[in-house]
Amino acid sequence: MALGGIGAGYFEIRKDGRFYAWNIANNFPKETGPKFLLPDDEREDRMEANLFFEVRYQVQGESPRIKLLQLSYGLYEGAEMGIAYSLPWMKAIREIEYSARFPLATLVFRDPEMPFSLKLEAWSSFIPHDVKNSALPLIFFDFEAESTCAKPVNVTLLMTARNFTGYADEERFYTTVIDRDSKGLTISMSSGGMDRKASSWGEIALGVSSPNSSFYAGWGHRHPYYEQVLRRSTLPNLDDTNGRESIGNFVPDWLPDTTGRNRVDPQTGVRKMHDDDLFSTIACTFKLQASGENAKSAFQYAWNFPNLYNEVIDGVGGDRIEGHFYSNFFSSAAAVIAYGSKYHRSLKQSTMEFLNNFFASDGEVALLEQANSQLNTFFTSGRLTRDGSFGVLEGLSKSYSWGPIATIDVMLYGTAPIIALFPELQKATMRCHALVQLPSGEIEHGLRKDFLRGEDSTTGVSHRIDLPGQFAIMVMRDFFWTNDMSYLRELFPAAQRAVEYVLRDRSAGNGAMPVTQGIETSYDNFSMTGFASYLLSQWICALESVAAGAAALDDTPTSARYLALAGKTRETMETKLWNGSYYKLYAADQKEPATSNGDGCLTDQLVGQWAARCSGLSPILQEERIGLALKSILTRSYHAGFGLQNCSFRTGEQLSDVDRDIWNDQANTCWSGVELAFASLLMFEGLYEEGVMVARTVDTRYRENGLYWNHQEYGGHYFRPMSAWSLVNAMLGFSINCDRMTFDPKVPQLDLQLFFATPTGTAFYRRSGKTVQLRCLTGQLAFREVWLGGVGPKIATIEGRQIETNTSRQGGLQSFSFATQQKISSGQTVTFS
Repeated sequence: MALGGIGAGYFEIRKDGRFYAWNIANNFPKETGPKFLLPDDEREDRMEANLFFEVRYQVQGESPRIKLLQLSYGLYEGAEMGIAYSLPWMKAIREIEYSARFPLATLVFRDPEMPFSLKLEAWSSFIPHDVKNSALPLIFFDFEAESTCAKPVNVTLLMTARNFTGYADEERFYTTVIDRDSKGLTISMSSGGMDRKASSWGEIALGVSSPNSSFYAGWGHRHPYYEQVLRRSTLPNLDDTNGRESIGNFVPDWLPDTTGRNRVDPQTGVRKMHDDDLFSTIACTFKLQASGENAKSAFQYAWNFPNLYNEVIDGVGGDRIEGHFYSNFFSSAAAVIAYGSKYHRSLKQSTMEFLNNFFASDGEVALLEQANSQLNTFFTSGRLTRDGSFGVLEGLSKSYSWGPIATIDVMLYGTAPIIALFPELQKATMRCHALVQLPSGEIEHGLRKDFLRGEDSTTGVSHRIDLPGQFAIMVMRDFFWTNDMSYLRELFPAAQRAVEYVLRDRSAGNGAMPVTQGIETSYDNFSMTGFASYLLSQWICALESVAAGAAALDDTPTSARYLALAGKTRETMETKLWNGSYYKLYAADQKEPATSNGDGCLTDQLVGQWAARCSGLSPILQEERIGLALKSILTRSYHAGFGLQNCSFRTGEQLSDVDRDIWNDQANTCWSGVELAFASLLMFEGLYEEGVMVARTVDTRYRENGLYWNHQEYGGHYFRPMSAWSLVNAMLGFSINCDRMTFDPKVPQLDLQLFFATPTGTAFYRRSGKTVQLRCLTGQLAFREVWLGGVGPKIATIEGRQIETNTSRQGGLQSFSFATQQKISSGQTVTFS
C-alpha cells in the first residue's frame, strides 16, 4: 500500500515490513527527475535501508536484545551486511500480521522471544474535500506496545532513515539540523554544495512526539552506532555528520576519531561527502512495569523536494519548475513535521472517520474493498502542482512511466472518485485539457508532465475519435455533480467545439455521429469500421449531456439541435447494430467482407449507458434491449474464475482468434477498469447479483496474483480501475444531476445503511421500513430535489421540521421537490416518511 500524499510523492509499505517504490524526490518514473538508484557495492540491496524501524528491549535482570521490525530476506538488513554474523544480538522479527485499508496499514509484530506485543499503524492523511491535508508530504507511524511479561521491561523504539537528498549530485555534502524541545525531536537532513534548484535537492525530516526522545545523527557504520544502541537504552544525542565539528566540545570517549560523513579537501577547502551512506536515528524510550501495561509512540517521516520540473519532450521543456501543491504551505520538511505533530490527532480522526464510515455499510465488503484499494492510485499516480493543476498518470511501474497524464479515454472511467471526493482536482484537469484543445476542436489524448502541453503526436493515440465525446461527457458530468454554473460557462464552449469537430470532420458526411475508419479508440489494437457500438453509445450520452448544458445556459435552439442529433444516433444504433441479442461491435458498409469481426460482442458496447447513469440521465437506448445486451455479454464473455473478457466473437468459445499482426491481444483479455464499470452498470440496471459476481471475480484475481494495490493494463497502478468507485454509487442507485439526488438502492434488503459521497460532503443513506434518512457525516449536502426508489414516503422533515414539498412519481421513483435549495451539515438529517 502507498503512503504519501496526492501529488506529494509516495513509497510503499508491504507485508514484510519493508518500504519499496521510492518516489518522493521528483524522481523518475513518477516524475521528471533522474532515476533514484543506490548502486550496490559490497553491500547488497542498499535501497532496503532508506527507512527502517527497530526495537531494543531489556527485561530486568537480563541482557538487552534488538529486533529489526521487518522479515529477514537477504544479507543487507538494518543498514548492515550479515547481521547473523556481525550483530548476533539483533534479529529480524519472526512474524508480521499485516492488514491494510487505504490509507492505513496495520502491522502486528510477533516473536516468541519478545516480552511484549507491538503494533504499528502506518498511515497518511486522506480526507475527502480537503486537498491540502490529503496532499501532505508526510507519513505517520504510530506504535503501541503492551507487556506480556511479569518483570519490568525497558523498551526503545528506533526509526532510522537515510539522507538521499541530492542523490543525483556526487559533489554534494550532507547537512543535518537538530531541533528539540520539550514535546519531541526533529532531525532534518539535506545537501549542500549543489544547485538548490536541482530536482533532487530537498530535505528529509524525522520526528518523534515524546519528551523521552533521543538521537544519533550522521552515522554511517555499525561501529560505534550499534554498540551504543545495544549498551544504552537511550541514544547519545550526537551528530556525526561532520565529525567533531558537528559533535561539539563534549566528545564521548567511545567515539573513534572521525571526520564524519563529509570531508574537507585540505587543498581546496571544499567540503564533499566522504561516505556513501549517512543515516540518522531517532528513538523513544519507555518502561513497561508489568504484564498488560501499554505505551504509545508517534513517529513521523516528512520530505520537501520543491523543484518539480516540467517534462523534456523532443528537446523542449525541463526549464520550468511546476512545484508541488504542498509548497504553498511548507518551505521545509521540518515545518511539515511540526504541522503533523500539532495536528496529528485531528488528521487521524478525520482520516479514520472517512475510512470507518466508508466500511460501515451494508454493501458487499469485496466491492467496498475494491473501491477502497483503487484510492491508492491517488498517491501513486496523482500529479498535483503548486498552481493546483492536477492529473493522474495513465500507468506506472517500478522502472517506467506508462503513458501521459489524464488520458481522456481512461479518465472517462477513472475519475468517478475524483469528482466525488476532490471535485476541484477533477475540474482542474478538465481546464488543462481545454487549454491544450486544438483549434479544430479536437481533444488531445493526454497531458504531458507539463500541464501546458498535450500529447499531440504519439503514434496510435493521436486523432482518436472517441476522445471528443468523452471530453464532452466529463465536462457535463462534472457540472451535473457540482451544479457549478461558472464552471459550465467556462468549459461548455470547449465541449461544444469538441462535438462540432466530430460532426464536421469525423462523421463521414452524415453530419450526426462519428464514423470510425479502423483502430481509432481506447481499444487500440483491434479494428472497428463504420458505426461502432462503443462510439455511438458514448455519442448519444455526449449529445444529450451537452443538450442539457445548452438548456442550462438558456440556449434552447442549440439544445434542441443536439437532442435531435442524439435521436438520429440512437436510431442508427438500434437499426444497424442491434442483432436481437446485443449491440454488435460495428456495422460497416456493404463492402465489408463476410469474414468481418463486426458481429463481435464488446463488453463496453453500453459504456454510454453507464456514463448516463453516472450523470443521472435517462436511459439512452431501449431499456428492454439494454437488459438483453447485458445478459448476452455475461453469457458470452464472463468466465468464472477468470473474468470478463473485453470482446467475444463466437458463442460458446472462450478464446477468440488473435490476428498475427497485432501487438497485444485485447479481445480475450480482461481490463479490470472496464469490468468494474460494467459490474456497476449491471447493478444500476437491476442485475445486482450479477454485478457482485463480476466485481468479486476481479477482486479475487488480483488478490491471487499479489496485485491487490496495483491493477495492470498499460503498466501498473493503472488509472482506469478507479472506476471501482462506481460500485459504491451503483449499490445505492445513486446519482446527482445538478440539484437533484437520486437514490434507488440495489442491495436486496429492506433495512440498510449505505455510504455515499457528493462533491461537498459524505453521508449515510439509511432505510428502515418505509422511512428513509440521509444523514450528513462531513461537509454538507445540498439539494432541491430528491428521488427515492423502493419506498413510498410522503413527508420530508429536516431535523424534525417538516418541509413543504411537491411529490410525484417519476419512472418508478418517488420525487420530492423543494421550493428552494436545502442544505444539511455534518450531524444533520433529512427524513422522508
